[in-house]
Amino acid sequence: MRRSLSVIVPVYNEDSRYIDVIKKACKIAKVELIIVDDGSVYPVKGSTIRWSMNKGVGSAVKAGIRKAKTTHVAVIDADAQYDVVDLFEMWNCMDEEDQLIGRRVSHQGMFKRFWGRMFLKTVASILALRYIPDLNTGVRIMKRKVALAYDSVICDTFSYCSSYTLVFLLDGYHVNWVDIGFYPRQGSKSTVSELRHGLIALHQIIYLAIALRTRRFRKWLRGK
Repeated sequence: MRRSLSVIVPVYNEDSRYIDVIKKACKIAKVELIIVDDGSVYPVKGSTIRWSMNKGVGSAVKAGIRKAKTTHVAVIDADAQYDVVDLFEMWNCMDEEDQLIGRRVSHQGMFKRFWGRMFLKTVASILALRYIPDLNTGVRIMKRKVALAYDSVICDTFSYCSSYTLVFLLDGYHVNWVDIGFYPRQGSKSTVSELRHGLIALHQIIYLAIALRTRRFRKWLRGK
C-alpha cells in the first residue's frame, strides 16, 4: 500500500495566523489536514472536529487519528513553537520507522520546566531500557495502525506525547529521532502546570511500563 499522511493539529484557543500557515503547507504538500478544535472560545475556521468543551489535547489527538484514513499520521502543535517545514522534512526522510520524533535542539521556557523534562526523560529511558533523546516533543509521525492499537491506554491530557513515545519503545517498535527547531510560543498562554502535569506524566510513564512489561504474566495468570 502506498504510504500517505494526515496531519493532526489539536487546537485550543490558538492564534489563527499560525493555523493558517499549517493549512497552506498541507495544501502545498497535498496531504490531509485534520484540525481538532478542543473547545476553543471562538470556533476555529475550517476545523474537522469541533467540541463544545475542552476534553484535553490527548483526546483531540486520538480523535484525529481515528478520523484519518491514511497509513501515517503526524501531530504538530498549533502554538508556533514548531516549524511545519520541519515536519514535512521529517516525512520526506522517514524510512522504515514506526515512529519518527522531532528532537528539540534548543530550550524555551523556564529552567524548572527543563529540569522536569530531563527527570521524566531519565525515568522513561530507564524503564524503556533505551536512551530517549526527547520524550514529549509536540512533533511526531506515526504509523496509524500502530498508534490506533494503543488508543485505550494513551493519556487524554498533556502527557499523551510521552505515552506514544514510551509504548512504541516498550513493545519493540522502530523509533527514531531527528533534530528540529524549537521557538517561543505564540498566541495563547500555556496551560501547563509544571508540578501537576509533571506528576500526571510520571504516573502515566510508570503505569504504562508496568502494564506493558507485565502483560504476558497477567495473561498467564488469567489462564491458570
